[in-house]
Amino acid sequence: MASKEKELVKIFAKVYSLADKIDDLTKTISMHSDELKDLSDQLELILNDEELVWKNISPGVKQKVRRKLKRIKEDNGYGKWKGNL
Repeated sequence: MASKEKELVKIFAKVYSLADKIDDLTKTISMHSDELKDLSDQLELILNDEELVWKNISPGVKQKVRRKLKRIKEDNGYGKWKGNL
């Protein structure tokens, strides 16, 4: 009977070990998915010509807000018409 108990203890040890490995991998996956979300937010900001800046809401409290980037106006010498003549 003692050998069966030892086998059960070994099996449970393996089960818990694998569960811990799965937990660690889940945390790693979550971290990487958060990084991907941050990168996609940065891409969205670039495509929308925006940037994230900190805005003071009250003393000691700040919030991230989106701000439009200031564009440099390009004059092509033709006024508003930019097509081919």
